[in-house]
Amino acid sequence: MAPTMEPGDGFVALPPAILGGVDEGDVVTFDAQNIENGRLTTHRVVGETPDGYVTRGDANPFTDQQGDEPPVPRDRVVAEAVQVGGTVVVIPNLGDAVSAVRGVFAAVGDPFGLTVNQVVVFVLVALLAAYLLDDSGAAGEKRTDRSTRRADGFSGLLFVVGAVVLVLTMATLSMTAASGAIAVPYDSVDPNAAGQGGIPAGTTANTSIELRNGGVVPMTAVLDSPSQNADLAAERVSLGPRGNQSVNLSITAPPSTGSYEVTVERRQYLAVLPAGVLAELSAVDHWLAVLAVDLLLALVVGLVGIRLVGLGRVRLRPTRSLPFEVGLVRWLRSLYRS
Repeated sequence: MAPTMEPGDGFVALPPAILGGVDEGDVVTFDAQNIENGRLTTHRVVGETPDGYVTRGDANPFTDQQGDEPPVPRDRVVAEAVQVGGTVVVIPNLGDAVSAVRGVFAAVGDPFGLTVNQVVVFVLVALLAAYLLDDSGAAGEKRTDRSTRRADGFSGLLFVVGAVVLVLTMATLSMTAASGAIAVPYDSVDPNAAGQGGIPAGTTANTSIELRNGGVVPMTAVLDSPSQNADLAAERVSLGPRGNQSVNLSITAPPSTGSYEVTVERRQYLAVLPAGVLAELSAVDHWLAVLAVDLLLALVVGLVGIRLVGLGRVRLRPTRSLPFEVGLVRWLRSLYRS
């Protein structure tokens, strides 16, 4: 949309109904069918047909409809840019800032294979809980003192607790999402009939199941099949970062022909404990193994948090500006001395 807005800029947008509908000259965001593989696209309306709007990017010499994009109907217009005096209200570099923030949240959730939206929800809930707890802790004090306390700093204890809760929530969700039953359907066919694509009745055939680790923290998969006619080649599998692995499964078809399925129970855990320990705990109960992983993570995150900020109120007082390298050396020395 240059020169109206440059890549990385943002703009103020509202539903078209609030702005009085879409007219020629308006800049709209619509759900494209073919542009950029069907992504949301922001272009200017340059005409209208019985089938919908004709759109074009300000820097493009031809309309979208002269390409392979059909006319845009009203129901595919998501938002309309606010214009003042015929000029779109542009916020420079807003898109770059949003992308940077999304990158941070993606980096936080990436080790656990979580989406950006899931991490955002966890962070918002943690911040709200910390605010409410901090406010209740000051309930017994005078209101005038409360504002002073907030300005002075934040509670180290709440910071540590919030970090522990955030990490445990993401870890538990990642282990829960990666666990579950895998159904493997198959057909038991007449041994005398050729080319049916199933397993001849009464015989054994090999297949495989696929295991995946969507995060960058190694995981251990504990497998078990309650089906009497299924045999797994391995009951414990280590999955590296972003790792995929196939596990062989032998299936013996029953004597009767027909459609059947075997079930494989998959339980995946963050590999912070030895695989044998996780397998033993999982054999007792799945949630016992999850609890053991969470307790170890809570201990590590809690100790690191206490080491960094302590449990008291962390004061935020103005200090004179120091070069980065000097401040870093002083901070490292303070950790060493403490």
